Amino acid sequence: MNLLKDLRQRLFGGWPGCTDHNCIVTGKKKGMGTNGRCHCVTNASRSQLNTMSQRLQAVITEAEKERTGDKEEIFLRLAKVASEYDVADELLWSPDLEVSVMCNDAFHWACSDGEDVTTHDDIDMLIQACKEADYDGPLLYCARKRGMRPQGAMYGHIDKKYWKLFDDAGPERDPKEFGNTPKPKK
Repeated sequence: MNLLKDLRQRLFGGWPGCTDHNCIVTGKKKGMGTNGRCHCVTNASRSQLNTMSQRLQAVITEAEKERTGDKEEIFLRLAKVASEYDVADELLWSPDLEVSVMCNDAFHWACSDGEDVTTHDDIDMLIQACKEADYDGPLLYCARKRGMRPQGAMYGHIDKKYWKLFDDAGPERDPKEFGNTPKPKK
């Protein structure tokens, strides 16, 4: 609840609010008041709307930075994860601190690609995939992030006990898809 109060103060600081019980500017009121809906924002002046817009942009920028973290922080955390789960060889490390999980030929033949790891949520997803599928974890991360199963032939390179995890990552692939081959029989 304190977060909501702080957010209201940051967005609407200096606004008087109205007498509505659910005023968006002041929040819920006790005692006497109206219940005809708050019109503070719809009746705001251009100046108030401009100020609120700038304040809202600042809040969004801070929230985005908190969610994603900075590149150095992400890079260092990924280095720890790579060491802990022994997956450094599955990662592409660039000089500008960007990291991708390699998934060459797993989803499309003759395709060198990877799935970027850019947020703490991505790192958490990679850790979870490594915990669930051990050395197949990086590929499971890619499948989940793409919402896509690997090509059928790729299952021959995945430990059979993890096949269900990969099946759950996305819909069944079209067997007529160019280059796709059927999944091996268990």
